[in-house]
Amino acid sequence: MLLVERVLSQTAEVFARTPAELIGRSRKRPLVEARQAAMWAIRQRYPSLSLETIGTLLGGRHYSTVMHALAAGRRARTLGGVQLSGARWV
Repeated sequence: MLLVERVLSQTAEVFARTPAELIGRSRKRPLVEARQAAMWAIRQRYPSLSLETIGTLLGGRHYSTVMHALAAGRRARTLGGVQLSGARWV
């Protein structure tokens, strides 16, 4: 999906990562935070996409992983935008 790839590229740029890293298997905190931000951004921009589809697009992750990422995004926004590894949830 070209539009989702654009969101991935933009998120990767903000977090100084590559789209391949966001889709990859690494569980290092900076990459996880960037990946969660990408999931949140995709869901905000394309609410009709299922959680399963978003997870599949981001390296075959389970829908519950996407649910966790969305909850983390909501928590960050509730706290007024939390600083995360050099980027900011806004």
